[in-house]
Amino acid sequence: MKLLDPKKISAKLTMTSQEQRLSHKGMAHFAGTGPNGRTCRECIHWDHFNGSYRKTDGRISKAPCKMFTELTRGTKGMPVPDDAMACRYFEFNSSAPEKYRR
Repeated sequence: MKLLDPKKISAKLTMTSQEQRLSHKGMAHFAGTGPNGRTCRECIHWDHFNGSYRKTDGRISKAPCKMFTELTRGTKGMPVPDDAMACRYFEFNSSAPEKYRR
């Protein structure tokens, strides 16, 4: 199976669906296609810098998605916000960081 170049894929998205509008570059799939109410921060694929959570602007700092890297055969994606809606590759992380609030 040949993967499409991410630049070609994103150029064809029209941002017409809610999933497309809520998605962030670097996500393994469209936001909102995972379990309802879950976020990337709660996913085992959200690479949270080996357990050290930097906090800025009321959020935990962005982190890359390991599933994106796996699906693109090693291409590291843009960091994804902690509060991005979960995608279809969501797998619950029992040691996910607590939501940061100022």
